[in-house]
Amino acid sequence: MRVLQLLACATLLGLANAQNGTNSTTTYKGREAAHYREYYYIGGQFISDGMGGQTVTHQMYVEELTPVDGVTQQYPLILVHGEPFCGAVWLNTPDGREGWASYFLKLGYKVILVDSPGSARSSKLKYEGSLDPYSVSTVESYFTLNRHPNYWSQSINHTQFPGNGSFGDPAFDIVYKSYLQIPNPALFNVTATAVANAGAALLEKVGTSIIIGAGNENFALVIAEATPDKVKAVVQVEPEGPPFELWTSNGTNITGTAHIYGITEKPLTFSPPVNSPQDLVYERVGVNSVDFRPCMLQKAPAKQLVNLGKVPVLVVAGAASIAVPYIHCTVSFLEQAGVNVTYYRLDQLGIYGNGHFLFVELNNLVIADKVQAWLSQFTVGSG
Repeated sequence: MRVLQLLACATLLGLANAQNGTNSTTTYKGREAAHYREYYYIGGQFISDGMGGQTVTHQMYVEELTPVDGVTQQYPLILVHGEPFCGAVWLNTPDGREGWASYFLKLGYKVILVDSPGSARSSKLKYEGSLDPYSVSTVESYFTLNRHPNYWSQSINHTQFPGNGSFGDPAFDIVYKSYLQIPNPALFNVTATAVANAGAALLEKVGTSIIIGAGNENFALVIAEATPDKVKAVVQVEPEGPPFELWTSNGTNITGTAHIYGITEKPLTFSPPVNSPQDLVYERVGVNSVDFRPCMLQKAPAKQLVNLGKVPVLVVAGAASIAVPYIHCTVSFLEQAGVNVTYYRLDQLGIYGNGHFLFVELNNLVIADKVQAWLSQFTVGSG
């Protein structure tokens, strides 16, 4: 399943006077850590506009946030969104609480937010069409409703989305009003390649960094795979999956082929080399149950992800997420391909009730504590 992230730009930047579905007004008082902000564009290329002139495409918008008390962590932290939302999702939550950007700023990190090529302030990726967004009822069912009784096996345990997660609730309405259009899936390879190239240019500018990514297209992993010597570690929250196939949104039926290189549509660096998706031979492994789906994994001997194998990876999943029945498949694919991966399914850490948007849910900072504890093995204060 392609789990679509529908939190996005302008509304999450300023959560004041948000109207709910009954036209009453609720004022939110978000608090961000004090910081200095610099923005710029990086990457991209100038191309013909077809009319005798030139235009630009594949560029990436970047914001660098520096704590006012100074940077005390050795490595910058790059926060990478999934499709179809933007970097603002990290700033605060739909109900105005502190987001992960502020959390890490307070720990002394330089925090870098991006809008990936083709989205928000990096919108000049030349898509041949886009898709309409999910309906209100679909977003409720997939991502936000608390204690949904009968959609997928763990949905009854979802309790951490702010409010009740339904249309008319202020937090839900902010989420739904703020998403971006969904790019054409036929061009996901174009998007991932543009992200990898712009990410490489960003790492060349800012130096070795830690990357945290969320959701669709596994952009954090894609950047790290393209530029492994500049990435200290990756945290991938609720990764795209499962490998090699597409499931219905509630994980009950297979509907087609996807993630043709295991974690993305973009060609990756394998050993022995993979020149086309047909070079990856896979088979179904595991027993099917309502809680855990069987996985499509490589047949032995598995080809190795030689670049990504240089980078430690943490995968984080909510125990009540729509994706949790098959996130273990993405973890198994990475392990089989030689990646040093750690899997945090949050209920196994005593953290319950989280869905797909766990980084903005009620216990988002409890989860951030766990992420930082894992990151601490790779970080040394800069003094």
